[in-house]
Amino acid sequence: MWLQFFAQNAHFGINLFASLFCLGICWLYFDAWSNHHKLQELLKWLGFASLGLSFLLSATVIEQSVLGKSLFVSTTSALVVAFRLAGYIAIILGQIAEPLQAVPKNVGLVLEEESEAKPAKTKASTKTKKNHSIMAGLGLSIKWLSPVAGLTVAALYWRRATVGLERHLKPVAYAFLLFALADALSLSSLLRTSSNPMISSWVAAFGLIWWIGHISLLAGVIVLGIWTWSYLAQRFFSQLFMIFASMIVVVFLIVSVSFTGLLLKSVQSELLKNLKTASSVLNYAISSKKAEASSSAGQLAGNSEVVAAINSSDRSKLKAITSTYLVDKKLSDVIITNQSGMVLLRAKDTEQWGDSMSDNQLTKRALLGLNQSTVTIKEAVTAPSVEVRSAVAVKDQAGNVVGSITTSLELGSAFVDGIKQATGLQSSIYGGNKLSATTLLAADGKTRTVGSKINNKSINKTVLDKGDEYSGAVDLQHRKMLVSIVPLKDVDNDTVGMIATAIPESSSLATAGHSVEVTFIMTALLLIASIYPIILITRGLVRQIN
Repeated sequence: MWLQFFAQNAHFGINLFASLFCLGICWLYFDAWSNHHKLQELLKWLGFASLGLSFLLSATVIEQSVLGKSLFVSTTSALVVAFRLAGYIAIILGQIAEPLQAVPKNVGLVLEEESEAKPAKTKASTKTKKNHSIMAGLGLSIKWLSPVAGLTVAALYWRRATVGLERHLKPVAYAFLLFALADALSLSSLLRTSSNPMISSWVAAFGLIWWIGHISLLAGVIVLGIWTWSYLAQRFFSQLFMIFASMIVVVFLIVSVSFTGLLLKSVQSELLKNLKTASSVLNYAISSKKAEASSSAGQLAGNSEVVAAINSSDRSKLKAITSTYLVDKKLSDVIITNQSGMVLLRAKDTEQWGDSMSDNQLTKRALLGLNQSTVTIKEAVTAPSVEVRSAVAVKDQAGNVVGSITTSLELGSAFVDGIKQATGLQSSIYGGNKLSATTLLAADGKTRTVGSKINNKSINKTVLDKGDEYSGAVDLQHRKMLVSIVPLKDVDNDTVGMIATAIPESSSLATAGHSVEVTFIMTALLLIASIYPIILITRGLVRQIN
């Protein structure tokens, strides 16, 4: 979860600085335009202003698959693409409109320059045709235009730096090449519905391709930032402006990340409290099952025909009386013994009788007149079975104990499914540290991974050894989950298993998603609002120094 939180904030920070440096270049071209009022300079500063806005808006976009559905992301995403494409197109047109500074030729001792007008016109015309050709082959999806337009901008700056004399523009070409790569990799989100698990994992939010794309964007931001600073630092006013703007961005970034981090921590703590409450509900549900099993046993014990059949050891009559009792009461077994503890009937397997249960603690107490319930673990080949058992004494009219009846209720899939339906949470029951029943499904969405073990030493020591509750974030069945685990105890208060409630750890991010998004949007708005005061402060300082 915290890695996803870091990734979302990394997306926010990288795009903020990309916006800052694009607006810095916008300032450079605006300064040049204000002196000469040339069309190409106008197009360039408008283009970089549009790019700056697109990166600023992109910073506020959250990953809906992780942070939940957004009320703004569809509109914001459309504006990001529109501003990004408009910025690229304006820069392309500005580059085409500006004549190329051709490399001079040496003819003897005379330095003769090529005519700028003709080559520039020819090359611009050729480039315009190429641009039209590119635009024609892109198809209907506007999202595909952004990386192609970015690559075109990179090519134009590279041409100006290599064919022409403007060698200083090479870093800008590199930066836009990296921006184009980041835009292209962002299109991988269109493949997230792929049925191929490998492709799905690669293109998932905060997956491998997501990280490569953002690292590319970060590299482009660093290259562009160094280049921008080297020019803005030449003028005192611009230098002060960038220092103040950078400080404001850093402060806002620290505040927003800190706030969202504290918010996420608070949400996680609240979710863990809710999980503890749900675990208590699950414990209460088990207590209700104990009462249900005890009631079913009590009804049989109060039946005079059952008492007579036990006194006479009439197995046929006991079999007839209990023939439909398992189904009617939804019991997993009914065991009837005589006064000495010998089994007269097992309703689940009527042929298995005659053995003694006098050593069974629950039966022994029932024969002493103590009606009690417990939780027992029955080992099986694949997974243990967790059952609630209740044993009651069978008494004759004189009040003498003549036998015992033990009823069992299995805490299986139906039980945990009911808990999930009531609470909306994933529930699991463990016999020891081995999974007996769960609502969690395997990757195929169908299989319940019963029989698997919890090998977390901290959980086993806290819950099974010490009998205490455990709550926190753990890797549960190959998934990061927030869990609350409480011990499952028998009639002697010995821990025999565990009951757990869980939700995906990313749920805390989804719960905090809207607050995180609003924080990002407010930060972006405050950054925009702070630009004019920064200009006023910078101008005031420059006047005082001058």
